This record gives sequence, structure tokens and C-alpha cells, in this order.
Amino acid sequence: KPNVALLTQSVPAEFDQVGKLVHVEICRGVIKSKKRFTYKEAFQILQKKKKSVHAPLL
Repeated sequence: KPNVALLTQSVPAEFDQVGKLVHVEICRGVIKSKKRFTYKEAFQILQKKKKSVHAPLL
């Protein structure tokens, strides 16, 4: 939903060169999107097939 603050949790993780977990943390956050895109719209903008003033948001 655009312009609505949504509570989130993120889990940043760090792995070594062989894929062993080195560090992990759980973080709380808030996401407030400015525009809702369909997958097709976002893909077209990222592929530069469709111009959009919202392109910098992706």
C-alpha cells in the first residue's frame, strides 16, 4: 500500500567463503512505499522498456 508505514523485520547475514554463517542479526524497521508496482511494471522499468518518473524508486 502506498504511503502507509509497515513494520518489518530484516535478517542481515554474513557468510564466509565456504558458505558458513559468520554473523547474523535481527533488525526491526519500517517501510513506507511511495508507489505500488506490479511485477510486470517494475520489470519493464528496470529493463528500461518503459519510462517512469518512479524509476529512481526501484
